[in-house]
This record gives sequence, structure tokens and C-alpha cells, in this order.
Amino acid sequence: MSDQTSKAQQHWQRLTKREREVLLLIAQFRTNAEIAEMLCISEKTAGHHVSHILNKLNLSSRRKVARWSNIHKFIDF
Repeated sequence: MSDQTSKAQQHWQRLTKREREVLLLIAQFRTNAEIAEMLCISEKTAGHHVSHILNKLNLSSRRKVARWSNIHKFIDF
């Protein structure tokens, strides 16, 4: 396993189960409103999950989260 893959696995493990679910929806370019509806949560809560994901992965945008997920094969379509 490469160092980069190992680091990605560590980042993935730091996310809560719900954050992982949200990350997979971000990777599908879903909006906070769509994420909220799909997971039966408020749009504000969806936004909080997105913020936590950005912080935990040290990324600055949803697009970068989607790219990170794709590069590290964490997409589950």
C-alpha cells in the first residue's frame, strides 16, 4: 500500500459514518438541499457535515472533496 493510499485510509477512518454518507453524495455533486432530503436531515445539518468533511480532509471546496473521493476510490455509485 502506498503512503498516499494509507493517508487517504486514515482520513476516511476519521470521518463518522454519516460524514462518509455525505461525502459520497458530495462526490455525486449533490447540493446540501439534495443531501438533506436524501438523508432525512435538515439542510443546515447537511451543511455542518460538509464543513466537518472539508476540515477533516483539509480541503477547501466540495469539488476537491469529489476529486479526492474519486482518486482514492471512495465513490459508491
